[in-house]
Amino acid sequence: MSEPFTISLFVPDGNPKNILIVDRLNWTGLGIKFAKCQWPDANKRAEFSKPGIYILIADEEEKDQKNGLPLLPRLYVGQAEKLRNRINTHNKQKEWDWGMAFISSNDKLNRGHLMWLEYALIQKARQSHRSQLLYLDNNQNPPEPHLSESDKADMQAFLKEILQILPLMNLCVFEEPKPIIPIPLLQSEIITSVIDTIVVPAQEEGFKSVFLGEDSWRAVRIASHMIEKLRFIAAYQTSPVLCVDTCLLYTS
Repeated sequence: MSEPFTISLFVPDGNPKNILIVDRLNWTGLGIKFAKCQWPDANKRAEFSKPGIYILIADEEEKDQKNGLPLLPRLYVGQAEKLRNRINTHNKQKEWDWGMAFISSNDKLNRGHLMWLEYALIQKARQSHRSQLLYLDNNQNPPEPHLSESDKADMQAFLKEILQILPLMNLCVFEEPKPIIPIPLLQSEIITSVIDTIVVPAQEEGFKSVFLGEDSWRAVRIASHMIEKLRFIAAYQTSPVLCVDTCLLYTS
C-alpha cells in the first residue's frame, strides 16, 4: 500500500502553466515544471545552474494509425551538470512543449547519480505497458551505471520521489499497469449451450496481417471456464470498412 505524502507548489509568476516549483516535505530534491514558451525567463532561475535530471515532453493530439488510440507524449530524458546549458541546446534542436527538471536542494547529485537516474527513467519508460504508444527520443539504451551500494540505495529513493510527483504533473507514462479485475457474469446471464464464438474489433493492419494473415488474434481477456467452449473468433474491421470474418479457434 502506498504511503500518504504532502507536496507544496509555488507559482513564481502567478500562472501555474508557466513555471511551477514542486517541493516535498522531508525530501532533498526539488522539481521544476516549465513551459517552452516561458523558457527564456525560466532559464534565468538559479535552479537551472545546478546539476539535475530533466524530461522534455511534446504533447501529441493525433491518434496511432495502427490501433486508433490517442498517442501518449513524446519524451526525451536527459541529465546535465548544468541544466541551463543542456536545455538551451535542446531548445534549438528539439520539438517540445513543456519540461520537468529535478535537482538536489543540498547539491549532492554528482555525475554518477545523474547518469543512474537517467538510465532508470529511460528503462522505466521502455518497460512501461504504455511504451507501444510512447515515442522516446532517446535512441541509445545505455547499460546501468555502476554505483556503490549506498549511492544506489539513495538514488532509488530519489527516483521513487520523482515517480510519485510526475503523475501529479500530468505525466503518467512511467506508471506500472494496474490489474483489471473482471466483473463476473451471473449464470442466468449466460446461455452457455450456444456460446462458441467471440467477436473482436480490428483495425485494418491487424485485420489483414494478424487475423487473416496468421489465422489468429491477440490476447483477449476472457473467463477461463469459457475457453473450452469457444470454437471461432469473429473479427470485424472498423470504419471506414465494415466486414465480419471468422477463423477456427483451436484450444488445448
